[in-house]
Amino acid sequence: MSLDLFGGEPTLEWEYVVDVLSKIKQICDMNKVFLFTTITSNGYLLDEHKVLDLLPFNFTYAQITLDGTKPFHDLKRITKDKQPTFDVIINNLHTLLRVSDDVQIGIRVNCDDENITSIPLFVEYIFNELGNKRVSIMYCYAKYEVDNDERSIPGEYNGMTESDFINELPSLYNESKKFGFFTPDYYHINGLCVAKSKHSIILHPSGYVYKCPAHIGKKEYQVGNIFETKFFDNFFDEKKYKGCMLKKCIFIPLCHTGCIISHNNTLEAPCKKNMLEKINKMHISGNLRII
Repeated sequence: MSLDLFGGEPTLEWEYVVDVLSKIKQICDMNKVFLFTTITSNGYLLDEHKVLDLLPFNFTYAQITLDGTKPFHDLKRITKDKQPTFDVIINNLHTLLRVSDDVQIGIRVNCDDENITSIPLFVEYIFNELGNKRVSIMYCYAKYEVDNDERSIPGEYNGMTESDFINELPSLYNESKKFGFFTPDYYHINGLCVAKSKHSIILHPSGYVYKCPAHIGKKEYQVGNIFETKFFDNFFDEKKYKGCMLKKCIFIPLCHTGCIISHNNTLEAPCKKNMLEKINKMHISGNLRII
């Protein structure tokens, strides 16, 4: 059983987290099931005490967000009282690597038009600070609302379109490769996600069950309740696969019919064939050093 502590920010309710983990591990032990624990966190409160608390639950992986170099990160990721967070997070990552010999760290970088040019400096900094043995870097495109004096556009990604990000991604991978960080051989969409997996769920503190992180807190997307004996188990749709196969699409193994969440938040997945073809041509060409 794999359990990811996800938020909000899971480190804010730590006594609750440890209590739940203890009860879940008891159930797993009774049924001879091995429990793996991971955490998705901003890393600010993930100190030595919390890391030590997680180790008895086979803590294997932490995904931590750092949005570029210190100036860019501290511009956007600050505390409630507007204090910077970058140095605290880096110190916590040092502690995590020191306290555990096994936990892997995945650093997520949300890229936009402001921090994209600083990524090479960021990769070099992470290599010098944390090394590349148990640390990886992932580059992400995420939408959020732009809201300032000039414009307010729901869903607009702060100055960078998805197409812009795709064009930059191969060069970002190359920067990672220079310093020995893991880079994928090809670009893919994580199509076989929680939403399509029969034995995966997202559990809300209320007890309601969801199948996609983007749906959490939206009543219309509740698929059941943990206190019920049955609930809707997945969005896996064979008909969509058949449609892709009829088109003889070679990207089915990289896409699996795509994300179920489209831009208008319906359960219809926009086709990503053209995007996958474009980015993989650039990425593979870069790996062969012919561009």
